[in-house]
Amino acid sequence: MAQHVDFSTVQLEKPHAILLAHGAPTLTPEEQGFIDNECAQLCELSNDWDTTAIWQDLSPQAWSYIKEHGFLGMIIPKQYGGRAFSAYAHSQVIMKLATHSSAAAVSVMVPNSLSPAELLLHYGTEAQKKHYLPRLARGDEISCFALTSPYAGFPMSASSVKACMKAAKRSAFA
Repeated sequence: MAQHVDFSTVQLEKPHAILLAHGAPTLTPEEQGFIDNECAQLCELSNDWDTTAIWQDLSPQAWSYIKEHGFLGMIIPKQYGGRAFSAYAHSQVIMKLATHSSAAAVSVMVPNSLSPAELLLHYGTEAQKKHYLPRLARGDEISCFALTSPYAGFPMSASSVKACMKAAKRSAFA
């Protein structure tokens, strides 16, 4: 038999009050400078037309710029070669890039959000952090995230993809 529960006397703190108590997020001068300068330059190097019609990817110049200027290491601490930017700065960088090139925005967003860097920071050994984080921050290695496969569709649990290492082919993007 179902019971009636009277919640009229329960006081819940309003969730938005907690957020408002922290104030509006702000960028550090370093983060703002990166958006004003490096992001603006990457926007000049990339646009959706060239990405789609010419390269079917970002241009080699855009990829070089991304790697050289630390776009792939925004969430990685400085001690491992990253920029140590806030989540707010990361979102502002992606927003700025998306105004010129969705490919640039996604290419910078994914390694800073779905990559193993976050997991390594929380759960990796110091040896793993010292080995992988600088390589990810410099773009020597670019992480990826496989969300689907030709036989599975969307649910990750249905995926049965196998990976194998082959000798790397030298590309224009290396």
